[in-house]
Amino acid sequence: MPVAFTLRSSAELEAEVEQRKKAEEKFRNLLESAPDSMVIVNEQGIIQLVNAQTVNMFGYTRYEMINEKVCMLMPIRFDVLDHLKSKGMQNDSSPGITKEELTGIRKNGEQFPVEVCLSPLVTEEGLMLSAAIRDISEKKLMEKTIREANINLERKVQQRTAELERKNKELEQFAYVASHDLQEPLQTTSGFVQLLHKKYHGRLDPTADQYIDYVVQASGRMKTLIKDLLDYSRIGRGNESHLVDCNVIVREVLADLHNVVVENEVYIKTGQLPLLHNAFPTELKSLFQNLVSNSIKFRKPGIKPVIHIDAQQINGCWQFSVKDNGIGIEEQYLERIFVIFQRLHTRSTYDGSGIGLAHCKKIAELHGGKIWVQSEPGVGSTFYFTIADGH
Repeated sequence: MPVAFTLRSSAELEAEVEQRKKAEEKFRNLLESAPDSMVIVNEQGIIQLVNAQTVNMFGYTRYEMINEKVCMLMPIRFDVLDHLKSKGMQNDSSPGITKEELTGIRKNGEQFPVEVCLSPLVTEEGLMLSAAIRDISEKKLMEKTIREANINLERKVQQRTAELERKNKELEQFAYVASHDLQEPLQTTSGFVQLLHKKYHGRLDPTADQYIDYVVQASGRMKTLIKDLLDYSRIGRGNESHLVDCNVIVREVLADLHNVVVENEVYIKTGQLPLLHNAFPTELKSLFQNLVSNSIKFRKPGIKPVIHIDAQQINGCWQFSVKDNGIGIEEQYLERIFVIFQRLHTRSTYDGSGIGLAHCKKIAELHGGKIWVQSEPGVGSTFYFTIADGH
């Protein structure tokens, strides 16, 4: 009986050894087939096992790496090893995995960035450390390229913004100086033409009278154009923003336009308008006056003008609307009308310099907003503009 027992135990032992060999072979095969470099070290940081990817990545043979300190491949810090030891000793069902970005060192001394996933392995031979190592040189190069591209882009944006601001200031200064300096010679020319018209009108032939009338009209248009251009260049110059009640602003505008409103039998309805904390009252008044004046000017013949002024808060800003029942605007002109000196009608049909809506655009932008229009020919137009709340 004892002999039979000994033989049975030996068979079980052999089976167990065979099973372990198969498990070890399977582990080694898995290690070899891993796409990343795999390094197994013991608690002292001594390399126990490496795969073919490790040989390819670091340039050492297996024999040169086995039983050597892992720091020959990468400087793994001791605190990381201690942390993993403590994790492994807890015998959790899911041992701790630490991901680190370190510097790898090839056999030829070349250093390169690596991403290392460290995890503890509890074995019969003691605590082991598994390190999955991936070369992230391309990733780092890509990150560097993107970072440099972003820096260059930001620098270019800043340069172009500064250049645009400088050109805008130069343009505004030119417009101011040009329009200001043109006023004096124009006043002289206009004064003499008025004297010529007063003294000699009717005393010359009809053709001469017509020529004088043309010069008088052209001088008047030029005077209006220069004044509007000067006003355009002055928008936001030297003014301070402060608390503005839009209801008061609109009442002042309608008071200024009282005669025009009465003459054309205009019906104007105004909703409750907001109190703006940081606004330019003079410019804001000019914006409302331009829009209301245009609604009256571009009315439909034989139809009493109706104008609705309202505001609502949307996405942190106030959106104002000025709606009319006028002649409307064709779709292809909805953006063009905000460009300075752009006119859709001849002066004989509608007077004006073509600067009014450009004024409105600049004033809206001064308040951190924008302006646009929705319109249908023969039905009417609704002009919208926004002002940042608390801008």
